Amino acid sequence: MGRFQSVLRNPDDVFFQTEGIPTKGVKTNDQFETENCSVRFIRKDHVLQVIADPSSTPIQRIKLRWKGDFSFIKTILKDAWCVANGDLSWNPTRPEDPLPWYFMAYDGECTHGYGVRTGCNAFCFWQVDTMGLSLWMDIRNGGDGVILKEPLLCAEICQREGSMEENAFNASQAFCSIMCPKPNLPTRPIFGLNNWYYAYGHITRESVLHDALLCSELAIHCKHKPYMVIDEGWEIAKDDHYNGGPFIPSQKMGDMTVLAEQIEKTGAIPGIWVRPMLTVEQFPEECYHPAKTGEGKGRFLDVTNEDVLLYISAFISRLVEQGYKMIKHDFTCPDFMGSGFMTHRLAKSGWHFHDRSVTNAQILKNLYQVIQDAAHDSYIIGCNTYNHLAAGIHQIQRSGVDTSGRVWEITRKNGINTMAFRLYQNNRFFRADADCPAFTEKVSPELNMRFLELACKSGAAIFASIKPDLLSKDYLIRARDAFTQADSPCGIEPLDWQYTSCPARYSAQGKVLNYDWYTPNDGVTMFHTWTQEE
Repeated sequence: MGRFQSVLRNPDDVFFQTEGIPTKGVKTNDQFETENCSVRFIRKDHVLQVIADPSSTPIQRIKLRWKGDFSFIKTILKDAWCVANGDLSWNPTRPEDPLPWYFMAYDGECTHGYGVRTGCNAFCFWQVDTMGLSLWMDIRNGGDGVILKEPLLCAEICQREGSMEENAFNASQAFCSIMCPKPNLPTRPIFGLNNWYYAYGHITRESVLHDALLCSELAIHCKHKPYMVIDEGWEIAKDDHYNGGPFIPSQKMGDMTVLAEQIEKTGAIPGIWVRPMLTVEQFPEECYHPAKTGEGKGRFLDVTNEDVLLYISAFISRLVEQGYKMIKHDFTCPDFMGSGFMTHRLAKSGWHFHDRSVTNAQILKNLYQVIQDAAHDSYIIGCNTYNHLAAGIHQIQRSGVDTSGRVWEITRKNGINTMAFRLYQNNRFFRADADCPAFTEKVSPELNMRFLELACKSGAAIFASIKPDLLSKDYLIRARDAFTQADSPCGIEPLDWQYTSCPARYSAQGKVLNYDWYTPNDGVTMFHTWTQEE
């Protein structure tokens, strides 16, 4: 039986999709071309560069196909486009299944990696079958094809052959370091509180300061100060149907500079949430998104417009000047694409930005860099950002969709699954953030405390949401001890992640830790239909 197959060679076939059915390219040396499109391949520094040449014909996607015996692959671990949806797991190969960015392949003894380097200029996904490997590169502009005016480095293909001396987790960590050779990492542990999952936007100046005091009390034995992140609900235009700009405070929040100073006086570090691409502010028509008109009373912005980028840069810088040392920016995935963001289709067809010479990936990377530059020395958390594009730019990245202060099963599905299955990215792409253990009267404090304690050992970023005056003295002591651990994490590794989507066994400092994510049932919804509560 064959084993590892290299893809660092010219593919056997190349297809170009301009409109409708893809057209097969004709091979000439290291180039494949049709009448209107061409792509070249350059082997360089252990990667295969894929370069699309200028074309007056709008190109939507390029498909590469390597033929070979890939029946050695027994199970596959895929990633997600952006935040994972609680569905990461090792599975058998499914030829029709799109594998965003990269995948890990287990052959029964060794774990191999196939992918593209972070910071690519295309949205890339793989497909695996027993007879070959395919890579799709989506280089659209909006939902239509890009019109290239200069050569485009679509992606740098990379791979890693595993060995029997390592397990799947260590192999995945090593491959992440190959995909992202220059991550932008925090220089300190990242932990603290976030008020979203108990307040859900119903916050005041007083509630923020109450949370900041608790945050500082829990970190009393820590060398590093904790972060107190003010989530959605502080902005002036917020209501039940709208959560965008302008990002100036409502009357109940008051002066944000003074509030940041007051948070600092408690011993915590101020952080704050924003949604950059949605606002009720008035702009010239050319500044609005060409395909996504609005949500609630606001409209979405076109981040290819320089005036829009200046606007976003200005309010990020203003928040930093007001004293906020951590900026959490949200929703650029759905707000940019004009549709959902969880499928390989990404954007709906039939629209494009004013400048059609750049790809969606290039536009988003530029947006993320503008936000990062505006933050200066403050840390950026990307939430609902495309992880493979944000890696190397942002220091911290939300790994999964929301946990819950209402239903434990949602936290278990999204929080535990995401923490375990994206932990190997931690400190290789960015500092991973599996979202919040949420302490309210509707969910089990014991189960959330287990989540908090494990996450604090992991070395990943961790924030908790704790409803005021809810926790007993014993739970407060455990939360304080967990923060102390987060200040000096030991690191963890999932041991049963190849056999379940909700790992319960972990190693930490040579010890095996076992977690029960199902009992006790105090405050736990034991069956949830995923319809009404969130």
